[in-house]
Amino acid sequence: MDELSLAREWYRYNARVRDLYLEAILKLPTPERLRDQGASFPSLMDVFVHVLDAYAYWFRHVARNDFSDYHRRRGQALSEEDVREAVRQTNALVNGYLDRLRPEDLDSTLHATYVHEGRTVQKEIRVRDMVWHLVEEELQHRGELNAMLWQMGREPPVWSWDDWKNEAKGASPP
Repeated sequence: MDELSLAREWYRYNARVRDLYLEAILKLPTPERLRDQGASFPSLMDVFVHVLDAYAYWFRHVARNDFSDYHRRRGQALSEEDVREAVRQTNALVNGYLDRLRPEDLDSTLHATYVHEGRTVQKEIRVRDMVWHLVEEELQHRGELNAMLWQMGREPPVWSWDDWKNEAKGASPP
């Protein structure tokens, strides 16, 4: 399997597992899902939405070097439907981007310029590094969600790669 195919597979896995975490979070009473737990982003919902924001930041704004409509969803009062729609938009954005990539595009360099806290920032990143960074980003925050859920006495929907692969072959999730 070539690197781009493997990356696409990882993104399909993360999207499927992200749905399981969204359902687990939405089953919680609103005060629990929004409670500040002192994490990288205060609440379960903030951490979850930060991952969606990260995809939009990298795959839309950095990839296009266009920050004119950049905004974060994290920290906003989002309804259940708002979050579900954000997940749908994220999946469409990421899948569309990855579907257009060719293996040789992984070596391309993206150049982004934007203003942050009053100063101009210039960023360069290879497409390959961006693609794998976002896999790592989601896995890192998923571990954080696990810890937060455990601290609340809740079981996270931990779902391994091999469980996902078995589901793809027709087996039921655990």
